[in-house]
Amino acid sequence: MRQELRVANVRVRVRLSTVIVSLAVLAGLAVAGPLQRGEAATGDLIADFPVSDTPFGLAVSENQLFVAQYDSPITVAVLDPNTGAPVTPNPITVGNNNPTGLALSSDGSLYAGNNDGDTTVGEYDAATGAAGTPINSVDLSAPYGLDIVDGKLYVANNGDDNVLVFDLGTRDLLQTIGGSFANWDVAVDLTTNRLYSPSNAGNEIRVFDADTGNLNSTISLPFDSNPVGVLVHSGLLYVAESGLNKVAIFNASGNSVGEIDIAGSPGFLAALPGRLYVSRGDNKVSVYEIEDVPTAPQNVTALAGDAQASVSWQAPANDRGSAVTGYTATASPGGATCTTSAMSCTVSGLTNGTQYTFSVTATNARGESEPSAPSNPVTPTAASPSPTATTSPSPSPSPTASPTVSPTPTPTPTPTPTPSPTGKTELAVDARAKSDRLPLNRRVRLVTASVQSDQANVASTDRQIKKVQAQCLLKGKRLRGAEKRANCRLNKQVTDSTAEVSGLVKCNTRLRVRVRIVAQSPGESRTVWRRYWRGQRPPRVACVSNGLG
Repeated sequence: MRQELRVANVRVRVRLSTVIVSLAVLAGLAVAGPLQRGEAATGDLIADFPVSDTPFGLAVSENQLFVAQYDSPITVAVLDPNTGAPVTPNPITVGNNNPTGLALSSDGSLYAGNNDGDTTVGEYDAATGAAGTPINSVDLSAPYGLDIVDGKLYVANNGDDNVLVFDLGTRDLLQTIGGSFANWDVAVDLTTNRLYSPSNAGNEIRVFDADTGNLNSTISLPFDSNPVGVLVHSGLLYVAESGLNKVAIFNASGNSVGEIDIAGSPGFLAALPGRLYVSRGDNKVSVYEIEDVPTAPQNVTALAGDAQASVSWQAPANDRGSAVTGYTATASPGGATCTTSAMSCTVSGLTNGTQYTFSVTATNARGESEPSAPSNPVTPTAASPSPTATTSPSPSPSPTASPTVSPTPTPTPTPTPTPSPTGKTELAVDARAKSDRLPLNRRVRLVTASVQSDQANVASTDRQIKKVQAQCLLKGKRLRGAEKRANCRLNKQVTDSTAEVSGLVKCNTRLRVRVRIVAQSPGESRTVWRRYWRGQRPPRVACVSNGLG
């Protein structure tokens, strides 16, 4: 198999297998300022899956691991991601194509780069292996690594040293990014709106704005690192350094946070929660443990109270290499929450007479877990009034003769002040977004609220909304400034006695919106209403297959 690399504006043909093991032809290129490596991250080897015939691109879901086998028999092997055993369909025949990069779409389609045909990316049914409609374009030239994000297919177009962006629905070419940097792979992170593509020619990762295609920055790598595969997973960037037999790990700022030693030359990458899959030049796919969001908390139970419930749980079975820092319990229906670092908390603001269940998520440095299984159902009820104690009558003494005394003047009684009527300020709240999941990229009216009171002597101007908080949270941290504008926009309209909050969440499945409203009349305690929403998640296959390179 032969492929072109552009060095100093001269096209040189080399064997790609030689490139993966060592790009020695690039040894004379200078690299400025390689990063100082961080402490080694979690990287224990879990398993080695033997494959045949030059494994290249990888794609993975809960039940299938797809491995592009470049040479004979020119197929995509389909394995169990836990055991490495073949599963149906196996293999997927890709005709005369030499499959390179792979990617899974949310509708269950598998896309394969085609180095042999040069101008196509093949489409196949992941469940049956049946061929679909390929993407044909004169702009494609030796397509390698693929990534699918938000309905778009990103192609590392190695023949022309750029990245092409296609609409998966219309198959139209939307954008051409970069050029002249000998790229083998591409990975997109919509959380930061960044596109990463490795440059073998410069031993660096080029970082582009995913919207505009402008080059933002570069991540310098050590000399002779020869980067091939790239992957974005749980907020980290993984880079396969084929020349150093390592996978380097960077955070969203481009700083090194660790590396994993690989027994053979790494090529392309894929990931499931807690697991990194690495194709190797010695006909293996290795599986490593990696730092990730924790598994869900366990054994959630609830106990009802008056307009509240106490929720308790057990810790996740696996923190996936990063200690749990907090928990959030969420009521259903309604979405009322409580947050704590302990193993229990009280969810208030519930409606008496309504049945609720509760789920709990755990958060660590990598993000928030999936919700737990729901708790037992409980129904809050109002507390019963305490009975008034009845005093026993004192016995009447026998009458005795009393001496005559001068009458004691009767004191004038002190008038008892008339108590002010008592009552409670109530918030009438209509949560317009009924579900706790918000649609992405569409403005939604979240809450309308007004103040009511049963105190006849309280003027309407004194029935006040004291505070309205509307916040966007990402991994438990409040977004501000440019980060907030890029991911979440909230609007508030507040008067003395009314409030309205609307919001728009932009393509971020880990982002949460929190609204808190406080009302109070003179001489009363406050009434507080709060609720969380989170961005609507795409289908699960997409969630576990975006970092496919």
